[in-house]
Amino acid sequence: MTFEVEHRAAGSAARAGRFTTDHGTVETPVFMPVGTAASVKGVFHRDLAEAGARIILANTYHLYLRPGMEVIEAAGGEIGFTSEQGVGSTFWAWLPCEASIQEYTDVLGSSSAERSASLSGIDESDMKILVAEDNDSNYSLVRHILRNYDLTRVDNGVDAVEKIRSEKFNLVLMDMKMPVMGGLEATRKIREFNADVPIVALTANAFDSDRASAIDAGCNAFLAKPLKRSQLLDLFSMKW
Repeated sequence: MTFEVEHRAAGSAARAGRFTTDHGTVETPVFMPVGTAASVKGVFHRDLAEAGARIILANTYHLYLRPGMEVIEAAGGEIGFTSEQGVGSTFWAWLPCEASIQEYTDVLGSSSAERSASLSGIDESDMKILVAEDNDSNYSLVRHILRNYDLTRVDNGVDAVEKIRSEKFNLVLMDMKMPVMGGLEATRKIREFNADVPIVALTANAFDSDRASAIDAGCNAFLAKPLKRSQLLDLFSMKW
């Protein structure tokens, strides 16, 4: 991408120029709607065109942090899109639908049994795990990896606290960013009445400060998204 200044206003920072991208050239100044946080998600492309929009400004870094492509690829699939001016865009994804149970068992082998034995000798099917996660794709990945375990899902921190208060769980996977109540606050409240249940923080923010905040709140471990199969399964070999 390049930007070439053609005119500058005297006495101010105003300027006019030409913005060139791989998809075409746009003369500036130009009406540029901001697409970050899906602010134009509900607007048809023809409406944007009629409003005079020649380009949409989008911050896609946060989309990279939200595991979408990683979830598809982790399941062995592919994802992509095609776009045609004046027609629209098509976003596609495919996933392999055939699975060999025998191959999956071979991959885990005895390590799965070792992990179960190391966590107080509890069988996979008897181990109750609370997954506090509001994002459907994130939960689907966890459910796929831990499909042999007894999973219970909640989508906010308030429900997570109430579940821990009313039921017994062997492990909690706690998303840090949820509606109603976030994972940090939920963990602090849980620790007020339950100091024993292991809580693992799940977050797309993998900075040292985020890790420290999770541990200070009462989490026993910290996993960065997108989650990997080995990371989740390794939890069952840890000594809590």
